[in-house]
Amino acid sequence: MSESYVKEILEKAKSRLNSGKLLEAFNVINEGLELAPANYHLLNLKGITASAIGDLPTAVKAFAEAIEVAPDNPGAYVNLGIVLMNNNRLEEALDRFKQAIEKDPENSTTRYNYALALEASGNIEEAIKEYELAVKFNPDNHGAFTNLGILYLLTGNFRKGLEYFEHRFFTGELKRKELPGRRWKGETAKDKTLYVYADQGFGDVIQFSRLLKLARKRVGKIYFECQHELYDLMKSLDGYDELFISSADFRAKSEYDFQLPLMSLPYALQLTKENIPAEVPYLQAPEDKLHYWEKFFSNYTGFNVGITWRGNPVFRKNNLRSAALENFLELKSPYVNLFSLQMPVSESEKKIMAENGVTDISGLLFSFADTAAAVKNLDLIISTDTSLPHLAGALGKPVWIMLAKIPDWRWELSGTASDWYPTMKIFRQKELGFWDEPFGKAKEELRNLVD
Repeated sequence: MSESYVKEILEKAKSRLNSGKLLEAFNVINEGLELAPANYHLLNLKGITASAIGDLPTAVKAFAEAIEVAPDNPGAYVNLGIVLMNNNRLEEALDRFKQAIEKDPENSTTRYNYALALEASGNIEEAIKEYELAVKFNPDNHGAFTNLGILYLLTGNFRKGLEYFEHRFFTGELKRKELPGRRWKGETAKDKTLYVYADQGFGDVIQFSRLLKLARKRVGKIYFECQHELYDLMKSLDGYDELFISSADFRAKSEYDFQLPLMSLPYALQLTKENIPAEVPYLQAPEDKLHYWEKFFSNYTGFNVGITWRGNPVFRKNNLRSAALENFLELKSPYVNLFSLQMPVSESEKKIMAENGVTDISGLLFSFADTAAAVKNLDLIISTDTSLPHLAGALGKPVWIMLAKIPDWRWELSGTASDWYPTMKIFRQKELGFWDEPFGKAKEELRNLVD
């Protein structure tokens, strides 16, 4: 087959692939491989397409054949490593990335993916070194800068961590972009208005909304914009002059002098581990809703515990931080009542709850203000890393958080206490993916608490 024909086949397949026509692209590639079975570029693209389709065995085989055809080309090694990593075959992925690095030591993309695999396997120190090399070899590798910032934060280096975390705006992964206008950098401007807006998830907004009070000391006015689910809850927050609900088009609801995404406030305020404002409660539940839940829980005798086990599926590490409902069933006893605040729940989970005496109250929760009132009337919250522990912590309620071995940066890598929430206790996995250790400890402590 001539090189021009191979090029034509590749362009045709890539066009289909970029248009989302995966099966068409796959068929085009296979047609080309019938005439040129040992063409590296076709084999590599077949692996990419098979991976996009979700056909892991075919993807692995195609990349392996590409490597056999062109053993000195690092591209297929990297692509095979990515597929293996995304399917939790971390040791194999690490080996492939190492081989790619041997072929091309200064490739930023390879170093970045190697760092991702090291991070996923729990080797944080080595991951940091690889991210540092990735940004050294390519200062425009914003994904590497962002992840490096997160690992710096995880290990307590807030100065570098918060600075590098600002690169998240250039990765193309954020749904919401910055508002137009001057960005506030923490300066004192008593005659100016600062417009702060929620740019990430519910838990993030609950956690970092406390910083508005600090920012307000430096500017004349603060306008705060949050998701409609949080609006009623945020009415109780001290730190802004006017509260708005985010709109679908992400346009500001008022004129302003400065703007800033909420998650950039820590950087603007030069937050460190030593100056985290940890006074709680800084949020309150509405009085009328408190009365409702007080009456509701008065019908139950014993120790009332609220639970959630699964976070937002949009979060790329949600599968790692989430447990199963069955893990929480171990905590139930004749003296402990479990109440599910999980949303949404599957039909099978509803059946498990009904069979095991877990009361599902999620259908009565229409906003975070409702959830806050329920939480205030429970004795304890036990949850994986979802928005619920943030809410309980902000309300000053006792909360136990169950964490994956490599948790989100705000929980750090060790310890049972949180710098952010004084009423929180942390239970950590010892082995990646295994929840027996933290739930076993929680069960024991809960028994001691209620006996």
